[in-house]
Amino acid sequence: MSIPAGVETVAVSDGGVPLTGPDGTPLDGHFTVAGPELATVRPDDFLFSGLARRWVSGGLFAPLTLVATDATGIDPSGFTYTIVFTPKYGTPWTRYFTLPKAAPSVVLADILIPDPVAGAYSVLADPSTLASRFVDLTTAQTVAGNKTFSDYTVLVNGQVNEGFRFFGTVGFFGAAAVGRQTVTGSRSDGTALASALHALAALGLITDNTTA
Repeated sequence: MSIPAGVETVAVSDGGVPLTGPDGTPLDGHFTVAGPELATVRPDDFLFSGLARRWVSGGLFAPLTLVATDATGIDPSGFTYTIVFTPKYGTPWTRYFTLPKAAPSVVLADILIPDPVAGAYSVLADPSTLASRFVDLTTAQTVAGNKTFSDYTVLVNGQVNEGFRFFGTVGFFGAAAVGRQTVTGSRSDGTALASALHALAALGLITDNTTA
């Protein structure tokens, strides 16, 4: 039994342009298209599941008519088809697509997305821009602009040649980070000195082993 006439469909074709290898050689193989485990179109008493297959010869395939992913009364609505292409020679690939009923015919190359959630390719960083985006521990480098680090940074045998400012809390030599310390007391009776020693110890700059 074919798809009932009342169910909106979309025809998927190759657009007359063959699928090829990177050198332009047309590929042979097959692809499968799978939708939900089970979908229903209640107004037409229609349900479908499983997968559809098309053979690819010389990079071309016969048009494939599929149920629109937002067909009237369909459940689930707005699902994503999964397509897996298995070439005769080479590595299989998997992609995804949706088929809104507003476009009754589409070209496969125009609708493929790599991820049904993110919907965008993961792009490797351009090596020419890495120096401005990452800290290179093997050579001298200038990192400009304001930076926020969620973890600590280790400078191995490094040095700071210009002004270096801390805007938040800070701790040295493994001490818990604290804010700016306040020194109180009198210089004459030694309470100011005791307060200063306490402040330095809180920052982790010294270990206060002094006695009264």
